[in-house]
Amino acid sequence: MAVWPMCVGLANGGRRFRMVSPMNSPKTPSKRIGVRFLGVGAITTILFAGVLIFAYTRPTYDPVYRGKSLSQWLPDLDTGSWPRRGAYVPADEAILQMDTNAFPQIARLLRPRFNATTANWVRLFNKRAFFGLHIMPDSVRYHRALAACYALGWHAEPLVPSVAKALKQMDSGSQMFAAQWLGGLGSDAESAVPALIEMLRNTNNLVRYGAVQPLAHVCGAQRDAVISVLQECLNDTNKIVQSEAKIALFNMGETHVNPGAK
Repeated sequence: MAVWPMCVGLANGGRRFRMVSPMNSPKTPSKRIGVRFLGVGAITTILFAGVLIFAYTRPTYDPVYRGKSLSQWLPDLDTGSWPRRGAYVPADEAILQMDTNAFPQIARLLRPRFNATTANWVRLFNKRAFFGLHIMPDSVRYHRALAACYALGWHAEPLVPSVAKALKQMDSGSQMFAAQWLGGLGSDAESAVPALIEMLRNTNNLVRYGAVQPLAHVCGAQRDAVISVLQECLNDTNKIVQSEAKIALFNMGETHVNPGAK
């Protein structure tokens, strides 16, 4: 085994050496650098997680129903189908009873917390499950907010502007969920027309498909403008979007459009 002299200190004014093998040697410069980078990476990750968790858990108004706060009821909405069609769950009743007191937190959930870069960090952090911690992604926040809007029924109409504003930032699944809720409100959600038209410019076929019928339902006084946009959809690159636009136009009284025509 190779050995080399290593300086271990000073003795009587001169250097004293001993022979050291590689197996027992102190960390080489490259190893020290590697350990240093690992330490910096770990500290950076911890600080990043701390900032996100602090931002997410900062105090906010949290109404209570039957001993449970709104933030405790919301996870019960993570699964299910909407509209409920009579199959209500206790969380729906709780949020309905909270009524407008639930608005501040719902509006807060609709505000995007992460940009694209930070969202990637969040996905990586949650995938690695550092220290058993989990950071809620925006997609879950959007879903809970929209499910809460469904629970509130017509009482949630004042939240239409908040939902419309959040549409552009949402993931595709949340966009379709939001459009469905808006469409159910009919002309009471007319203020969301520009946001739904913007959905029709999306490159995702499903997002465009999901915007067609809700747009027709909410058009209200903007009927002529919406008809013009839907007529453009007849030339969409996706056949399903074209077909949905034909049906929407026919239901709006544009009887010259035959939904069954190819």
